[in-house]
Amino acid sequence: MANLQKPHKRTPCKHHKKQDVSAKIKTIADNLVKRLKADGFIVLRYDAYSTESVYLKLDYGIAYTVRISGHMGKKHLKYTYNLIDGYVGKRLIKQDGTWRQFFNFDQFENLVSAIIDGRKWVKEKYHQDYAAAMEANRIKNQGSPGFWSQAELV
Repeated sequence: MANLQKPHKRTPCKHHKKQDVSAKIKTIADNLVKRLKADGFIVLRYDAYSTESVYLKLDYGIAYTVRISGHMGKKHLKYTYNLIDGYVGKRLIKQDGTWRQFFNFDQFENLVSAIIDGRKWVKEKYHQDYAAAMEANRIKNQGSPGFWSQAELV
C-alpha cells in the first residue's frame, strides 16, 4: 500500500498577508466613506504610499481624522479615530491633551457611531458657524504639504 501523506498546508508568506490586510483596509475605507457621505460628511482621502494605511479627514478636518491601518501609528501623530487590524487595548486614550479612540476591524459600527457623535459635539461647539469653520480650515490648509496636497476629495 502506498504511503499517503497529508497534503501540505500552505501558510501565506508575509507578502501575501500584507496584500490581504491592504485589500481589507481599502475595502473598509471605501465602506466608511460611503457611510459617512450618506450622513452628509465631506471626506478627504489619502492612501499612504509607504504603508497600507488610509487616512480620512472629515469636514475639512473640523470633525477630525480617521486612520485605518494594519499597524499602530507613529507615537507623535495623534489621530482622533484609529481603526487598527487586530487592535486589543484601551479604547480611549488621552495623549498630550488629545483624546484618541481605537477600534479593531470588528468594531466598524462602533467607529461609525463615535464619528457621528463626535461630529454632533463639534457642531454644538461651532453652532451656526460650522460651515464657515470648515471653509476657513479648507482655505488655511489648501496646498499645505503632506495630507492636504495629496488627499483626494471623495
